[in-house]
Amino acid sequence: MKYHDIQQMSEVELRKAIEETRDALRGTRFALSVGKLKQNTQYGSLRKNLAKLMTQERERKDVVE
Repeated sequence: MKYHDIQQMSEVELRKAIEETRDALRGTRFALSVGKLKQNTQYGSLRKNLAKLMTQERERKDVVE
């Protein structure tokens, strides 16, 4: 997910994307611990996407306050 695309999201879309990414990360973390995950890079990319989403959310909160 590109940061430019994240900046174009509305508040509702951003919140929904954060929730979906957290759910996917939780499932991926479980699959990784059990040994069923074939692509180890998927976990890292999900973490990076979550960080980008949360950074954008934080920036928007700082602008409002």
